[in-house]
Amino acid sequence: MQNDFTSSALVYVSNEPRVQELLIEIAKQVGLEEEKIKENLKVNLLSLLNEKRCLIFLDDIWKVESWDELKNVIPINSRNGSRIIITSRYTDVGRYICGESSLIELKLLDQEKSWELFSELMKSSSENNERFPPIELEDIAKKIVERCGGLPLAIVVAVGERWTWIPNEIGDLSSLTFLKLSGRFERIPSTIRNLKKLVTLDIRKARFICDLPRTIFRMKHLKHLLLCHGNISESNKCTNLNVRNEVYFSNIEILHWVPGTILKARSLQKLSNLRKLGLYEINDQHINVISGKTPISEKLQDLQLWFEQKFNWLNLSHYDHLTELMLIARSNFPFKLDTIEFPPNLTYLILQNMKYTEDPMMVLKELPKLEILRLSHCTYSQSITLDFTGANSFPELQVLAVQRRFKEYVIPELIVDQIGMPKLFKFVCDQKDLNVAERLREIMVEP
Repeated sequence: MQNDFTSSALVYVSNEPRVQELLIEIAKQVGLEEEKIKENLKVNLLSLLNEKRCLIFLDDIWKVESWDELKNVIPINSRNGSRIIITSRYTDVGRYICGESSLIELKLLDQEKSWELFSELMKSSSENNERFPPIELEDIAKKIVERCGGLPLAIVVAVGERWTWIPNEIGDLSSLTFLKLSGRFERIPSTIRNLKKLVTLDIRKARFICDLPRTIFRMKHLKHLLLCHGNISESNKCTNLNVRNEVYFSNIEILHWVPGTILKARSLQKLSNLRKLGLYEINDQHINVISGKTPISEKLQDLQLWFEQKFNWLNLSHYDHLTELMLIARSNFPFKLDTIEFPPNLTYLILQNMKYTEDPMMVLKELPKLEILRLSHCTYSQSITLDFTGANSFPELQVLAVQRRFKEYVIPELIVDQIGMPKLFKFVCDQKDLNVAERLREIMVEP
C-alpha cells in the first residue's frame, strides 16, 4: 500500500478530540512545512491534500460532529486517488460518514471468546508463567474486556495498556500503595478515594486528563502526587480546590507540576511536610505566599516554578533546606536575577527560557554552595558577556551547562580566568564553534 500513495497519516480521534491538534498532526505526517502550518494551517493543508495522492486514517471517531469539523480540511471527493479510512465503534457514525455502500461491519466476539483472547494475549506478553490476570485483578480485567465490546483490536489495545479510560473498579484495590498510569486518559474516577493505603500516584506519562477528582487531596496516606506539565486539561473540573475541605493537605511530601489553577495560593500554606514542589500557571498570589516571612514548608528541598508572566520579586532566602531550584519563563521575557533572593544552601540551579539584558553571572557567581548551573534555552542581548572571573567566583561549581534557545542564536563570550570556578570539571555546550578559553575547551562536551 505504501507504493500506492505519496504520503499517509494516521491519527487517533477519540471521544473528545482536539481538532486543531489533529490537523497539525496530519499536516506533519503528510509533509506540510512548519512555516505553512503556522501561516495558515487549514488552507495550506487542504491545498497539499488536493495535490498529493494521500491515505488518511482516522481511528476511533465517536461523533459525527468530529467528522463535520475535519471534512472541511480533508478533501472527500479528490480525483487524484486519495483515500480516507475511518473506524468507529458506532455504526450510525460510520454510515453518516461513508454511506451504506462503503460501510464494513466487523463480526464481534462473544464474552467468552473475548475473555479467551484477552487471557491468551496477557499470558503471551508475560516474561514468566504467572497467572494472568492475577486473582485480585480478575474482576477489573473482565470489566475491561466487557467494555471492548467484542472488538478483537480493542482487546489487543487493552492488553497493550493504551487505554483512554480507567474503570471505576480500580477503587476496589484496597491494598494498593503505588499507582502509575501512562497513556491518554479522559478522567481518573472518583473511586480512587477508596485506595486508603495509596502513598504514590504517578501520572507523569498520562495525557489530556479532563477530570482530576478533588478527592485526591482527601486521601489520608497520599504523599506523592506526580503530574506532568500540561497533562491536565484546561477543562479539568477540579478548579476550585478549597483548602478548608482538604483535611490531609499536610501529609503531601511531593507535588510534581501541579497547575496553579488547581492548587490555589492559599493552599500552599497547608503543605507543611512538602519536600518537592513543581508549580506552573502561577500568579502574583502564589509568589507572595512562597516569598512570605514563613516558608510554606521548612522541609522544602526542591522547587520548580514555571512563570507565565513577569514578576517583581521572589524571596527564597529563608528556605534553609532548599538545595535544588528550577525557574522557567514561558515566553522568554526579560529577566533580572537581582529580583530574586536565592536560598543560602542552593547546590543545583536551572534557569530556562530566560532573556537576559544584563550579565546574570554578576548575581550567580557569589552563590557560595552552587555545584551545578544550567542555562537552558536562554537568549542574551548582543552587548552581554558572561563573566566567570574572580577569586570568589563560583567557589563550589563543578558542572556548567549553556544551551541555546535556537540553533541560530549565539552564546555570548565567556570570560574565564585561572582562579574562578576552581572545582569545575565539566562544561556542557551545544555551540561547537564557541570561542572559549583552553581551560573550558578541555572539559567541553555536547548535551
